[in-house]
Amino acid sequence: MLLGGTPPAFGKPATLALRTGVPLPSALAASGLPAMVSWAAADAGSGIDRYTLARSTDGGTAWTAVALPSPTATSAGVTVPASGTVRYRVPAHDTAGNTSDSVTPVLTPRLVQQSSRAVV
Repeated sequence: MLLGGTPPAFGKPATLALRTGVPLPSALAASGLPAMVSWAAADAGSGIDRYTLARSTDGGTAWTAVALPSPTATSAGVTVPASGTVRYRVPAHDTAGNTSDSVTPVLTPRLVQQSSRAVV
């Protein structure tokens, strides 16, 4: 019998940040920007069973599943659109069947054309 009437708790909200050290593709508009979604949750009752990840490009009305490297991964490399907005939702599922989720802030990438090598 599984115990654990309390859903998993996120220690901090899920974060979304551009990845560093990754060469940007030559066709940014077509392929998007490399980013990393990270999260951390704990469950004192039955333990974390798995995470799922979903992406929204319409402010959170519709969500599309995103593949994770493993069911218990706590981060995932993603590609965000070079324009528009995006946010990610990470539900944490415990072994007792409880679920809670964390949603990243909205990211609005803005590409700026560099016209000089000068540092300002």
